Amino acid sequence: MVKEPLQTKDVTIVDASTGKSVEMIGGGGYALRLLGGGAPAVVSGGKLQILDTERNVKADELELPDIRGLAVAPDGAHAVVLAKRLVLCLDGGKVPG
Repeated sequence: MVKEPLQTKDVTIVDASTGKSVEMIGGGGYALRLLGGGAPAVVSGGKLQILDTERNVKADELELPDIRGLAVAPDGAHAVVLAKRLVLCLDGGKVPG
C-alpha cells in the first residue's frame, strides 16, 4: 500500500547549503508569489508574509482581514493586495511601514 504524502498549507524555509529546515511558516497559506527583487510572499486568508531569502527568515508580515487576491506587475516592480475594505500597493518586496 502506498501512503499519500502529508499535505499542509505551511511553507518550510530550507537552507540550500545544508538542506536543513530553518523555519516553518504556518497560518494557512494558499499562494506563493514572487515579488520584485525576488522576494517570495506567502498569501493566506488573513496575512501577507514576505520571506527574506538571503537570511532564510520571515522578513515582514501584514495582518490583512480577508485577503481576496494579490496581483504582481509583469516586471515584479509593484504589487497590489486586495482585502476586505483595503487596497494596498507594494513597491517591489517592500511592505509600507
